[in-house]
Amino acid sequence: RLAFLKAEGDSGFASVVHDMVRELQRGSTAVMIQGATTVDFDHTARLISSLIDRHVLPVVVLIDDRAFIKIWREQEDRHIEARPMEEITNELSLLGARVHVVRRARSMEQALLQGLETEGVF
Repeated sequence: RLAFLKAEGDSGFASVVHDMVRELQRGSTAVMIQGATTVDFDHTARLISSLIDRHVLPVVVLIDDRAFIKIWREQEDRHIEARPMEEITNELSLLGARVHVVRRARSMEQALLQGLETEGVF
């Protein structure tokens, strides 16, 4: 159902989460869920670095949005221009994050279970 919503606003995903980093306690885990084709690597790299500096485990759950039906025309261009999934997961892993990929499946439960059972493996 969320696929029908368009995100609007002036704040980017990483900047909003970055503002919340100082509220996280040492030893906690930050789980960031985001579409794979919209990852902003500069902001995400700074965010992951900030989390690691505060001894917070960064976990990135990427939704493989290329596997889903395109609802808006601009999605097609974004999907074509986006980096390959393997490159995205490798780079985020090298930054120090645990990375899981959720792909289209028969049910949301099955998609989540498959994605969370596998850590950045292709």
